[in-house]
Amino acid sequence: MKKLILIILCFLQIIKVSSQTPTADRVALDNIYQYINKSAIPTGYLNDYGAAFLKKTRYNGQMTDSNFIPNINVFRLTLNDLLSAKINPTAPNLPSIESVNNTIDPMLYNAATPLIFNISRYDTLHEMAVINNLLSFSNGSYYDVAGRSQSPYQTVNFFAACPINDEATATGTITLTYNSSLVYSNCGKQISTVAIDFGLGAGYQTLASGATLSQTYTDSTGYKAFGIKVTCTDATVYECISTQYVTVPAVGARYAASNIASLTQFPIGTPTMLTAYATVVYSNLRKNTPLANQLVKPLIMVEGLDENDLRKTSIFFQGIVLAGNKNMRTLLDDWDDLRDNRGYDFNGQLDDIAGYDLVYIDYHTLSTIPNSADVFIGLLNQINALKVNNASGVKEQNVVLGIELGGLVARYGLAKMTKAGQNTDTRLLITHDAPHQGAYMPLGYQHLAEDFGGMQLGFTRFKDMIEDFRNFEILKNTEVFKQMHVYTVNNGIVFTYTFLSPTDPNPNAYHQMVTFPAGITPSYQFVATSQGSQCGTQVLSPGENMLKFDNEIQSFNLWSKSWKIGSIKFKIGPVPVWIDLKMGLSLDAKFKLKLGVNALPAAGIAEISKAQLDLDLVLKTKFSACPYSFVCITVGSVKTATQTINIYNYVRSSPFDAKPFESYAGGTKNLSNVSFRITRLIEPPFSSIGNIPVNGVIVSSPYFVNYSKPTYSYVSRVSALDIQNPLLSVELGSPLYG
Repeated sequence: MKKLILIILCFLQIIKVSSQTPTADRVALDNIYQYINKSAIPTGYLNDYGAAFLKKTRYNGQMTDSNFIPNINVFRLTLNDLLSAKINPTAPNLPSIESVNNTIDPMLYNAATPLIFNISRYDTLHEMAVINNLLSFSNGSYYDVAGRSQSPYQTVNFFAACPINDEATATGTITLTYNSSLVYSNCGKQISTVAIDFGLGAGYQTLASGATLSQTYTDSTGYKAFGIKVTCTDATVYECISTQYVTVPAVGARYAASNIASLTQFPIGTPTMLTAYATVVYSNLRKNTPLANQLVKPLIMVEGLDENDLRKTSIFFQGIVLAGNKNMRTLLDDWDDLRDNRGYDFNGQLDDIAGYDLVYIDYHTLSTIPNSADVFIGLLNQINALKVNNASGVKEQNVVLGIELGGLVARYGLAKMTKAGQNTDTRLLITHDAPHQGAYMPLGYQHLAEDFGGMQLGFTRFKDMIEDFRNFEILKNTEVFKQMHVYTVNNGIVFTYTFLSPTDPNPNAYHQMVTFPAGITPSYQFVATSQGSQCGTQVLSPGENMLKFDNEIQSFNLWSKSWKIGSIKFKIGPVPVWIDLKMGLSLDAKFKLKLGVNALPAAGIAEISKAQLDLDLVLKTKFSACPYSFVCITVGSVKTATQTINIYNYVRSSPFDAKPFESYAGGTKNLSNVSFRITRLIEPPFSSIGNIPVNGVIVSSPYFVNYSKPTYSYVSRVSALDIQNPLLSVELGSPLYG
């Protein structure tokens, strides 16, 4: 017994030393399995050797309501588990997650969303392998047993499939396609046929290679579930459930898709970053007149920052409804929501009453503000050239409405035209929640996304597995993100940017451009508006917790052994009964993840972000009763020893002079919309998928993030209204600069 405890303590020390590297779990497991014959493992992949973010036994290709791959994030997590389970170097390879990402990125916004497949096998260690003398354990490592009666390994099938994009690319419709280049396998499986069951009674429908299959929804916006079934060339069949998010137009929407027409494509400069596209909905007020379907009275909408532009190229401007991209359709739906939820028909007021033609400018929002302003100028000139006189023979002037970033772009562009002596033909500029003095994304979340995203457990960093972290890393490194935000985080360092500062002396800086010297008066009126947290109240208190996660994310048994310590024999009538009494030891490893985000404090320095990963090693003594030496029943267990080893520990504090920007009243955003999405809710209606009735809610994993206070102020009222008066600043909160 003393020798065994010494072995455990030595093993704990190995873990402790190796935990100084990001792959402590790998070093520890290499020590455990270093002496076994890897070629004796049939697949070369051993589940006990790899990471276990998700319970892979669910994903065996058999249709159950738990065999659920909701999105590409979960697909990547399962792939990471398999990659880290490869124990035999000569076993067939699966692609790295980085390789998969590079393959699917150019396809993300195709009109039809490709499906991705993983049809593989792995082995598990028989839970009675040591007791049945199939393997032995000595000095912290497993050893093969010569002449063993059977293999200690059991082979398990694995199947995962889902769309590569979380959102459908068209309004109200899922369109899927099968691309054979997105089929991965470590056992040589090849697909013969693919079929989809959208769960609406039609059953499985065949999806041929290169073909498409569509389903239109008219019920409600949300995640729609469907079954995926593949038949392989060896006649084996695998199934699972997946989802895609579908935006369904509001019931009774004022404008149907056929009412939206493209003016023309307006390429400015290079094909990608400086290309824009404009769409128009002509007013119904002139529907049956000679001026029908002509541009008479434009209300020009300039869109805000659109994260869908992260991987956009010029081909995405060839249509109107594009891959979750913000566009005219989404704008009209938002305005129709006002009518349906608040009883105010904004579309009707603009159209039937005011007679506006709605023009929506869709541009690459990730370019710099000056570059986007040049694109806006080019579009505005072409729009002005397309306008015709109204029924009274007068040419109407434009009204321009810029939302968030769009407000900055429009104000900069109109000011630049005015200073250059160009005719804007515009009478009114309205900006809503445009960050004229800077926007704010909580520093705590920026730190968390960077720190947690960089953690590695298994072979891959979290940010390579979770799409939202991948996107955010790209987004925060764009020049426009830096120009818009007061603070950004890079490699744990907080940077301050002054492009929007009223005191930046650069002639191309924002306030230098939009401020007019004596003698120059713009032809348009400028009106700035702010959501103002609805009634001007603070959305959270300084220092308040915004996000919290504290959960076990992976656990596995490192070693177990039991031995007989006695037996009980008696009779029940004429039948002899005996029960063996056994005592055993088991060593379990548990990875625990703690995440947290706090708002900036009112003053001073305080913790605003935490990302901690610990490895708990638990040695337990177990007592079992084994009737007839067959099935053993655990009758009690005692923790003999516990050691916690810290693998990652990032704690970030607020800058000493930072103000609690996210607590100010202003234009709000929701943290849960920008944070990572591991859990997924599936909404009805659907009756069944395959042979499985699906009623209610399905959740992809047990990992829940608690957004205790997700709403924060993205643009304070001072910034949105561009207030310079110090007296007003006292009431509304201090200016972001100065």
